Amino acid sequence: CLPPVDHLGTLLGALNSRLPEDIHVSHVVRVPENFCPRADCRQKTYGYTLRYRRIDDAQVAQLPLPPGANTPSLRRPFVLSPDTVWLVPWPLQQTETLWPVLASVLQGTHDYSCFCHKSVRGDERDNTRTIQDISYTILQETTCPYYPGTSLVTAKWTLTATGFARGLVRHIVGFMVHMTR
Repeated sequence: CLPPVDHLGTLLGALNSRLPEDIHVSHVVRVPENFCPRADCRQKTYGYTLRYRRIDDAQVAQLPLPPGANTPSLRRPFVLSPDTVWLVPWPLQQTETLWPVLASVLQGTHDYSCFCHKSVRGDERDNTRTIQDISYTILQETTCPYYPGTSLVTAKWTLTATGFARGLVRHIVGFMVHMTR
């Protein structure tokens, strides 16, 4: 149990100062003593950041490698921490047209058992969830100085739902990537 806090802003700052960089509390509100974060939560939002290239493998094979490099790397140049970004090793195609369509199909109330972690798939648990929003934002798009003609894209997926089963967000984003390989 936390000690009483006069100002919720103080609690917000204290929480965020103790969390890892990839987890962030956006706001704090007072709740009744009998509040259960799993059962009474109205909405949760998860973000998943990934970086990918926008060319096909045939083009990559023809690009000259920088001195000392054996394979093209998405880590150079890198703005975000590599610990919090999925560096997708495959080139992705048609993301602008396919991702919105896939997101609209997955949004809504569905049984997401096939996207859950294998440890909760066979359980008697109900994996029906309501995903209120699935969207992505291009955070950065640059031309890589090491590989002329190569476009590196950093995108962030944001999913908002009433709740998430174990592995659900990771598997949905993985599905989106797989469908655009």
